[in-house]
Amino acid sequence: MSEALPDAAITPYKPFYLKCCYDWFVANKWSPVLVYLAAYPGCSGDLVTDSSGRNSVIIAPSAIQDLVLDVPHGGISFTVEQDGLPIAVQVPFGAVIALYAHENGNGPVWEVDIPAAPADAEGRPVGKPHLSVVRSS
Repeated sequence: MSEALPDAAITPYKPFYLKCCYDWFVANKWSPVLVYLAAYPGCSGDLVTDSSGRNSVIIAPSAIQDLVLDVPHGGISFTVEQDGLPIAVQVPFGAVIALYAHENGNGPVWEVDIPAAPADAEGRPVGKPHLSVVRSS
């Protein structure tokens, strides 16, 4: 009998679940729609964002190119065309709010919050300050 892994060693289920759902949608000829929080750290790609800060993009094989679902610790990357221009998009798994089938709404939904910036013992943000020198003439 094998021993169970400690919680810290268990890989997250979300990446595996997203990949399974994506494969299931495509196998049934449904159009997967990815919804993610655009301000989440690690997101890139200049897509139109709604008023709540979310991006929704159809990631069906016919709608995008170069899809990579880097399970378990990477993220989702692909190239999509918007206004005739190719846009490279990267989405960490933590930023994904939903993946659903456009045709029927089937798919998982998660709560997503932007991670807090690291802070020191007194609660001040750590890292380089974002100041610049302004010289008057």
